[in-house]
Amino acid sequence: QSRFSRDSSHSLVWWTLEVSQLTSKTFDFNSNPLARLTKAVQLFFLFLSSPPRRRKIITVYATKMATLKPSFAVAPPNSNPNRFGCFAPQCFVRVSKPPSFRRRFVSTTSPALPRFQRTIGGGGGGGGLIRCELPDFHLSATATTVADVSTETTVDQIQIPKGEMWSVHKFGGTCVGNSQRIRNVAEVIINDNSERKLVVVSAMSKVTDMMYDLIRKAQSRDDSYSSALEAVLEKHRLTARDLLDGDDLASFLSHLHNDISNLKAMLRAIYIAGHASESFSDFVAGHGELWSAMMLSFVVRKTGLECKWMDTREVLIVNPTSSNQVDPDFDESEKRLEKWFSSHPSKIIIATGFIASTPQNIPTTLKRDGSDFSAAIMGALLRARQVTIWTDVDGVYSADPRKVNEAVILKTLSYQEAWEMSYFGANVLHPRTIIPVMRYNIPIVIRNIFNLSAPGTVICQPPEDDYELKLTAPVKGFATIDNLALINVEGTGMAGVPGTASDIFSTVKDVGANVIMISQASSEHSVCFAVP
Repeated sequence: QSRFSRDSSHSLVWWTLEVSQLTSKTFDFNSNPLARLTKAVQLFFLFLSSPPRRRKIITVYATKMATLKPSFAVAPPNSNPNRFGCFAPQCFVRVSKPPSFRRRFVSTTSPALPRFQRTIGGGGGGGGLIRCELPDFHLSATATTVADVSTETTVDQIQIPKGEMWSVHKFGGTCVGNSQRIRNVAEVIINDNSERKLVVVSAMSKVTDMMYDLIRKAQSRDDSYSSALEAVLEKHRLTARDLLDGDDLASFLSHLHNDISNLKAMLRAIYIAGHASESFSDFVAGHGELWSAMMLSFVVRKTGLECKWMDTREVLIVNPTSSNQVDPDFDESEKRLEKWFSSHPSKIIIATGFIASTPQNIPTTLKRDGSDFSAAIMGALLRARQVTIWTDVDGVYSADPRKVNEAVILKTLSYQEAWEMSYFGANVLHPRTIIPVMRYNIPIVIRNIFNLSAPGTVICQPPEDDYELKLTAPVKGFATIDNLALINVEGTGMAGVPGTASDIFSTVKDVGANVIMISQASSEHSVCFAVP
C-alpha cells in the first residue's frame, strides 16, 4: 500500500490495488529478465476515491532521481510510449489485458520529465502508461479536493540539508539558569550569522538534581516528594511568566501542568512500589530539558524568527552498554532526524540535551553531563560547521585554576589532548563528546556565555605537519583526579604466570569497579591500578 500524509492545504488518499491479473503471462519482455521485472511489483496504480462530481487529477512523480536507471514502463497493447512524452525506458512491459478501473488513473513521472495523464477505461482495450524509477522508489503527490484520510507516515520527505550551513550550539544549565540568562541565550542565537542553527539546551540550573531527588524521596517513601515536585513546578512557572505572555504563556503552562500531572502519577507508583526502574528514573529526570527547550523556543519566536523545538527522544537512538553508558545508533538516528525535519522544517531548531530513546522507543538518558554528548551527536548527524559549547568559563585551562594560580587559557587543543584532559579530571566537556565530531573533523569551540569577547578554546585536528607548534608547546596542561584508590598487587610468584592479569581484572569487573589507569612493572612482579 502507498500512504500519503496531508499537508497544510491538501488531503490525500491512499489505495491498494490488487495486481493478481498482472501475472508473468501478461508480460512481453524486450530485453530484461523476469528477475529484474520482479521489482516492478513495487509500482503503484493510484487513483481517486472521490465522487465523480468532485473527481480531480493527481500528478504523482518520483522524488529520488539521483539516477534514472533502471526504469520500466507498463503500456496498453499496441501503444507507442513516445507519444506520451515519456523518457525512453530500458524495458517496456506490455499489459495484454489491462485491469478494469472505474476511477481516474494517475501517472508517475519525474518532475524533470513531461507529465502525462491517461484514463484507463473499463473495457475496449484502454490502458495507461507508467514510468518510474528502481530501486528506492519514492512518491510525492499534490491534489485539490480529496476525501480527508488520517495517515501515519509520509511518502515524500523534505530532505534535511547538511553541511557547513549548520552551526550547533550547546547551552548548559548555568546558561539557562534564570529568565535573564535565557534571554541572553536567545540573543546569542539571533546574532549567530549561520544559515541554519541547532541549539541543544540543558535543564535549568539544579533542576536535574531536583528531579533525581524526587525519585530518591519517592522510592524511600518520603512524603516530601510531593512538595519537592511543587517546587519544580513553581520554578518553571515563575520563569515562564517572566519570559512569555499571551498564547505562548498559556501553551507552555498547559504543557507544564500536564507533565507535572503525569510525574505525580509516576512518582506515586514509585512511592507505592518502593523502587524505581532505570527507565522510570530516566523518564522523570529528563523533563527539565523539555521545559527549558520549550521556553527558549518561545523566546526566540517572539523576536519574529521561525523556530521549532525538538524532543530528541524522537530522534536520538542509543543502545545501552554493560558499563552503564550508551552508544549512539547513528544510522537509525539519521533516519529519524530526516523524518522529524520533513514534518518540522526550520532554520532554527531548539533541541533537548541529555535525553534519548532506546531502539524500543523507551526513554533513556545519555547519563550525567550528557548534553555535551547530545550536541556532538547532532553536529555529526548534520555534518555541521562547528559545535560551540557555552559554559561559564573563558575556555579550557592548562590546569585547574582553583589549584594552580598560573593556569592559562589554551587557544587550541587536539581531539586527543581534549579527550585525555577531560577523561582525567579536567572540566573541559563530557569525555565521550569527542568521538562523534572526530568522525567528520568538526571543531568544538568552548566559550563563555558571560564573556562574549573571550575567543575561547578551539578543539580540532591540527595539521599533520605542525611540527613547530609541537616543539613550542610540548605540554598543553595537566589534570588531577580526586577520590581515587590505588591498588597494588605484587609478589614474586606473579612473574611468568599466565592469566594473572586476567584474574585480577575479572575480579574488579565482578564488583562493578572501573579501572581508569594501569601500571605494571617490567619484571611482572607487580600490577598497580586506580579505581574510583
